[in-house]
Amino acid sequence: MTTLTRPPVSVSQAAELLCVHRRTVLRMINAGRLEAVKLGENTAGWAIDPDSIDDLLGPDPEQEAGA
Repeated sequence: MTTLTRPPVSVSQAAELLCVHRRTVLRMINAGRLEAVKLGENTAGWAIDPDSIDDLLGPDPEQEAGA
């Protein structure tokens, strides 16, 4: 994971932002589509880089339009 400019995102938060199920987020992490770090050896937690979510979603049309 690169140096974070914003706080990391949980699996539940990422699922809400991406409008997918938590299991889908975990699959995306395992496939390398989302940058994340496992939190602890025996926990189910992940810290997801919010920039990788932004990259997956693509550019914001409102920002591109200058709004």
